[in-house]
Amino acid sequence: MKKPIIILSRTQMAENIGAAARVMANFGLGTLRLVAPRDGWINTQAWPMAAGGDYILEKAELYHDLPSAMHDVTEAWAVTARKRELNLPVCSAREAAEGAASSFSSEGNLALIFGNERNGLDNHEVSLCQKIVTVPVNPQYPSLNIAQAVAVLAYEMFVSDANRDAEAPESLEENIATQHEVALMVEQLHEALLEKGHYHEPNKIAKMKNNLHAMFAKAHLSQQEVRTLRGIINALSSR
Repeated sequence: MKKPIIILSRTQMAENIGAAARVMANFGLGTLRLVAPRDGWINTQAWPMAAGGDYILEKAELYHDLPSAMHDVTEAWAVTARKRELNLPVCSAREAAEGAASSFSSEGNLALIFGNERNGLDNHEVSLCQKIVTVPVNPQYPSLNIAQAVAVLAYEMFVSDANRDAEAPESLEENIATQHEVALMVEQLHEALLEKGHYHEPNKIAKMKNNLHAMFAKAHLSQQEVRTLRGIINALSSR
């Protein structure tokens, strides 16, 4: 199985990016993607905290939004401690690591998504994922630093050997659609529903759109299924 991609969304402090790179190096993870960091990128304040993970920072990829950062991702897990309105499966970091080998195609990529320091991941970001992963902590002090959260997930996956020499299940060998492809399809569906006047309560449109994203994100659609659905949406929209 390929090693997971670490995606940090809207990070506020470059030092936390550097610290995350350090623990990624500790546990053999090499791909870091940054979504709209507050202070831009490249930010030299990240390097002192990397302590040997410099090569990860040097190769870090910058994206303007989360769907773009997931352009080749077929399985995405939202790492968050907060309960959400979305109907997504929730598991601990250890449970996620133990099941990682059977979660996605050997031809795809798994991404672990982390939110910013103040608010974590928002509902839309979570809706793009197939699973919520939590880290069991003291309920009286549940907040983890981003780099600490990355360390816990990376450690659990390293120990479980889920990111090494695992074969993908036969049932997932077909070409699974990336989450970027799924997100584009949902956006097309959303625009078609808007045009047809499907949404009767304007104040609930954002929530309903997030529910659409969550519903299709966890379906593990193939590329052919996404193309078929987009064709159906086109056909219905043209009438």
